[in-house]
Amino acid sequence: MSGVPKHVSDEETLHRLLPPSASNMVVNGRVHPLMFYSSTEPYRVSVDRAAYRTADESLHGKPRHGIAALLTSAVRLLDVSPYQRLGVESLPELGNDAHAEIQADPTMSKNHMKTKISKKLSEIADVLRSPST
Repeated sequence: MSGVPKHVSDEETLHRLLPPSASNMVVNGRVHPLMFYSSTEPYRVSVDRAAYRTADESLHGKPRHGIAALLTSAVRLLDVSPYQRLGVESLPELGNDAHAEIQADPTMSKNHMKTKISKKLSEIADVLRSPST
């Protein structure tokens, strides 16, 4: 990794891309919970670490996408179940050393992830730029 530390600190801001199809899923500056759920990867939410990849860099080549911001400490403090918290792990990708994932315990039910956790993530996310159609 080129200068990007492996540990994601609590003070870091995370960016979540919002696809153009989500333009009707941003209301009053809030993101719909489904923007934090993927049926193919239900326990992982892909994000970029803002300290190492700006919003403009994340949006490069994606003029109709939007972007939301979350604070790592707020993600880690979410009460998702009596004994579990969400994790944030650095997972660099080819061409994106700042890539990370918000991760839930895969023993949780997909329904719990879809309905409860994605809702909690949407409540702490701030829309920096709304997607457009």
